[in-house]
Parts: sequence; structure tokens; C-alpha cells
Amino acid sequence: QKAAGETRGAPPPPIFQDRDCLILVQHPPVVTLGTGSTSDNLKFDPEDVNAPFAVHRTERGGEATYHGPGQLVIYPVFNLREHQTDLHWYMRSLEEVAIKAMRELGVENPGRVEGLTGAWANVPPSGAQEKEAASTPLAEKPHKVAAIGVRARRWVTYHGMAFNVCPDLNDFTSIVPCGIGDRPVGSIAQLLAKREGIVSTEEGSYGGGGDGGEEKDIGGKNTVTVCAGDVLTIRTPGGGGYGEKTTRARETR
Repeated sequence: QKAAGETRGAPPPPIFQDRDCLILVQHPPVVTLGTGSTSDNLKFDPEDVNAPFAVHRTERGGEATYHGPGQLVIYPVFNLREHQTDLHWYMRSLEEVAIKAMRELGVENPGRVEGLTGAWANVPPSGAQEKEAASTPLAEKPHKVAAIGVRARRWVTYHGMAFNVCPDLNDFTSIVPCGIGDRPVGSIAQLLAKREGIVSTEEGSYGGGGDGGEEKDIGGKNTVTVCAGDVLTIRTPGGGGYGEKTTRARETR
């Protein structure tokens, strides 16, 4: 992705000169850290031979993030000079993509949480977020479904967004996801099943967890099927029925 981005913004006219590029992948289980993040949000020693996940520092913004099978990672290589030279606009645009996807798949009340980056589900109506009661069941609280961490060089973007379709949410308990220890992480599958997500703090974790590995049909108009193992199949309706794209988890560095 970085190589494509460097080519995208460099003279002479690059190979991607007249189009933006979008890379969609799944990663094997791994934890990444942003440029300014510390190991404080890791709940394990990354140097330990028995560490649950490999840890890689990246050039994106943000804190500790987990990636793994069942999570769709979206890497846009966009020249923002052809759109808007504004990273805040770009991040809000990525959030809007995730919000619209959740809405299309039948997730309830997708939106944003004030002061926090990413796309969320179970977001109360505007102005009501501060009224969330301590007695609100965990399954009904805002869940973070899409995490965003970006970087741009000469206004060409890389890194991007991780969208939780059906990962095993228990894997998030090894970190404090994005440094947010008081909000649950969720997935499309977990939300549609009306289950709790996972809250992971420095002291421990609680919540319903995720399944990961079972075959599931999610949504109405658009169907996302997560198959056993490391294969993610996305089916979308087309003129002649359903087209299908299958991706296999692979390591991208």
C-alpha cells in the first residue's frame, strides 16, 4: 500500500495517475501500534515467546488495534488533492462508509460518538449520548465496529479502516482497544444476534465475546458470509443474482 501511495503521488505521471486505489484484505491475528502509541495498552509482554499475538509498530495514527480473520481491513490509496486536502474530512468520510454499511446490513443506530474516532452502533439520538444510564444493558450501549488510523504523504493516503464483520471479539481482550477501556468493541454478527460486545480495560475484560469461525449469513439486501477458518466471503446482489468475492487471510506488511 505504501509503495502504491508513493507511486501515486510522484512525478512523472504515476501508474495510478487517473484513479484512486482501494486494497481490501484480512490479516492473520496481529496487534499494531500507531506512531505515538505506547505499550501501555498492551496487556501482555510482546517480547514473551508465549505472547498471544505479534506486535508491529506502524506509521498510522491511533493506539493499539487488533486485526484478524473476520475483520475487513480497508486501505484506500487516494490522492486527496483530487478530493479535499483535509485529513479530518477524509476520516469523517471513512466513518460514513462504515456507518452506511452498517445501516445497509441492518445494524441498529449506526453513527458517531462525540469526541471519539471511528464508526459505532447503538448510538443514541443526537443530544442524548450524555444521558446514557449506568443501568443500560451492555448489549444496548454504543459499540465500536470500525477503527480508523490514517496517514498521508504529499496528500496521498495510506493505512485506513478496520471493519469488524465477524472476528472473535475475545481476541480484543489482550489489549485496551484504541486506548478506550470503557466502551465495548462489537461486530456486525454480534450486533445482529443482539449479544454483548467486549469491554477490555487495563484491569480485565467483560462482555459476551464473539464467535469467529462459524458460517453466518448477515443482512438482507447485502449478505456477508463468514466461513470457517480464515476465509471471508462477501456476497452482494447484482443484475444476474449474487456475485461473490472470497478473500483469504494473508499477511500484509
